[in-house]
Amino acid sequence: MRRWTSAEREKQAQLIQLWRPWECSTGPKTFLGKTQSSKNSFKHGAYDAETRATEKFINECKKISLKLAI
Repeated sequence: MRRWTSAEREKQAQLIQLWRPWECSTGPKTFLGKTQSSKNSFKHGAYDAETRATEKFINECKKISLKLAI
């Protein structure tokens, strides 16, 4: 990972203030586009309550089996 010096960081901050990329950012404009983009973080059930409970149960079983193995 790149290490920025304080001088580089200050120069970059000044450049970004000149560019103002947040004023040119694009995103969904239509209702359909906004609806679709709102689902971008959907994890396809990987983090639903049932899956989390199952993973918790499996982890508990692993902990118990490790204690018994010692």
